[in-house]
Amino acid sequence: MTATKTATPGKTTTWQLDPAHSHVEFAVKHLMIATVRGRFADVAATMIVAGDDFSRARVEATIGVASIDTR
Repeated sequence: MTATKTATPGKTTTWQLDPAHSHVEFAVKHLMIATVRGRFADVAATMIVAGDDFSRARVEATIGVASIDTR
């Protein structure tokens, strides 16, 4: 995942997914013979971090299911 960062000193940091350099892929075994691979083209995500404490970060992601591509 590639992201861009917007920071406010001492406050929260917001990371936005870079859709041009990121993708969501998957692989599923079909009848134990073949593996079907695919990806989604429509992906967006944001991560919000309070200060430097990543243990309490909040992530929101959206994947457009209509953008599936299994070739």
